[in-house]
Amino acid sequence: MSIRLRILALLSLLSLLCIGIFFQFQRTQENEESFARQQRERELTKSLQQLISAASRSAYHYLRNYAGRAGMVEFLSKQDATWAGKYIKGRMDLYRIDAVWVLKADGTVVYGHDRPTDTALTTPPLPEKDMAAVMQKTGLFSFYALVSGSLYQFQGMPIVTTSDLDRKTAPLGWLIVAKHWGQSVMEDMTDNSRGRVTLTSASNPIHSRDASRLEAWQPLLDQHGQVIAGLDYHVPDYEAESPEEERFELMLFLVNGVGLILFAGVLLHFLLLRPLFLVRASLLAGDPAPLAPLLHQRNEFGQMARAMQRSMHDRQQHEQDLEERVRLARELHDGAIQGVYGVGMALGHARSLLEQDLPAARQLLDETRDELNRIIHDLRAHIERADPKPLTTTFCEAVARLIQQLHGPGPLTTDLNIDDALVAGYVPLFQSEALRFVREALSNALRHGVPSRISVSWQRTAEGSTLAVEDDGRGFDPASARTDGRGLGNLSERAISLGGRLEIDSQPGQGTRISLKLPPAKPPA
Repeated sequence: MSIRLRILALLSLLSLLCIGIFFQFQRTQENEESFARQQRERELTKSLQQLISAASRSAYHYLRNYAGRAGMVEFLSKQDATWAGKYIKGRMDLYRIDAVWVLKADGTVVYGHDRPTDTALTTPPLPEKDMAAVMQKTGLFSFYALVSGSLYQFQGMPIVTTSDLDRKTAPLGWLIVAKHWGQSVMEDMTDNSRGRVTLTSASNPIHSRDASRLEAWQPLLDQHGQVIAGLDYHVPDYEAESPEEERFELMLFLVNGVGLILFAGVLLHFLLLRPLFLVRASLLAGDPAPLAPLLHQRNEFGQMARAMQRSMHDRQQHEQDLEERVRLARELHDGAIQGVYGVGMALGHARSLLEQDLPAARQLLDETRDELNRIIHDLRAHIERADPKPLTTTFCEAVARLIQQLHGPGPLTTDLNIDDALVAGYVPLFQSEALRFVREALSNALRHGVPSRISVSWQRTAEGSTLAVEDDGRGFDPASARTDGRGLGNLSERAISLGGRLEIDSQPGQGTRISLKLPPAKPPA
């Protein structure tokens, strides 16, 4: 599996993981929201119970204040109407009680009054059997009952002497109050709450949940513990998130996760895949040119690219050296060796002529000497081309000699603009390599461009110096030129060996300018 497929597989797994985390996050969020809603509903139920207790508190205080009074015990025996009117009937408005009964221990009604109708009540609030069961209690009791279709809360407390507040003896009688749980009570409870309280039937009306509000329902029990009605309490749920907001948050999470994975994929492409592809392209082509974007990087890929460039340059240099040796061997074999072989044959022939035709022998020896001089001249030319020595002359003179050797006599205008003082600042080996660069550029220009004018310059610049070879020949398209180790390839390699940057400016029919941007000369150690 290729590296690209492996990374794509890894990104796919990360995408699946992101989707899985998305659904897990969604379930977790739903569970947390459900748990939080249950907590809020429990708090709402407690609030409803507190509202019910607050609505019943006034009647409870009435019972506590009067059931244990000495006057109430005395009233059971004397039944003083004046005292009852002042303390029993007269306090009903203050404690917001709708009905009150005073009963003896045997259940006989001693006093009863209905505040809304301002009438006396002589009938117990419950049937005799139910009243007997209630009056068996020794403490406060509270229950709800339907009277003529209306809901009432009944509360009662035994009447005891002031010395028996702990109710260790049987009660002397009962003080029972009733409160109508009608619309006014519901409105008071609503005003004292942060929502709305309504009276319902005995069944729980909460069948479906509304996400925008919280609801609580409290059953109201009769004297037998049976549900006869209920209170529904609902408030706006400000802490609940709307489904649209939840979906938006989840989609935002998913989009961010997928976007992060895509961003990671782009980073992997530019930081890992692209450098690897450039390295592969360079290795497949055997050319360091694709490595150019990596050469100036300081990371591992930059180190690898520079090492590969040096390796390829060394290999190409080795191949060039081998080609140069083969070329020299061929030229020596076809030229100097054959010439020496011919000289040897000519000397043998001249020896035979010495005895027969002395003038002819002398002429042959003269011609043989000229041939030897020509061979020596060719050998010297080979040596000079293989190892130019600019240190023996100025760089400008060495370039002029190169042009003469490569072109020979003929119509060619040359323009040399070389700062010899600048050149002298570079080490001799650097000058020698620069001269090889000039020789390669001149050779290409003379062999392919057929120019009538050639100029060579080496001048100082702000960054260092620029060595340029320019001609007015045929020109070419640099984009379509081959750089396979010859011609422009040799120039590129020599530019790298000199630590410079090669620039080629040429168009068909408009000549060529080859510039080598060089670093400044290093001061001597």
